[in-house]
Amino acid sequence: EQVLHLSFLLTAIAIIGFTILVFSQEHKKFFLDLTLKVPFFHNKLFHFCEQLFQISACKKTLVYSLIISIVAHTANVLGFWVLTSPFFENHISLINIFAFTPLGLLTTALPIAPAGMGVGHAAFSYLFSFLNNSNGASLFNLFFLATISNNLLGVIPYLGIKKKNK
Repeated sequence: EQVLHLSFLLTAIAIIGFTILVFSQEHKKFFLDLTLKVPFFHNKLFHFCEQLFQISACKKTLVYSLIISIVAHTANVLGFWVLTSPFFENHISLINIFAFTPLGLLTTALPIAPAGMGVGHAAFSYLFSFLNNSNGASLFNLFFLATISNNLLGVIPYLGIKKKNK
């Protein structure tokens, strides 16, 4: 239950951050001046924030990107659930899958190992242990192999386009 609360808190922070990004053009100078006060890497932070404000000026594109992102992440979590649900040791509700899967996948983005190998296994094992499922690492293996297989399908159009260009 605490993980679910953490997930909702992170979602709220993301929504607040997105809202500030989209609607804070009048506060642009304040934020940029604030970045210049950060020691050591203030120039890089200033440039990064300046780029964010340029992106946020295209509100229509930003909203479309947000919608596409929400649909893609929802499909990713539902794909995980459909693929792994036959292998659950105990019943896991869809709301728990929506709470745990993004947290587990987020840990794979930590630059500890290539493609999150090992990190994702540990995270899913730990998260699914909260739900009395000891096979979280195996579930991640299944999902990881399906994801890699799906991504490898991209080589087919790539090779076809490469041959046409020659």
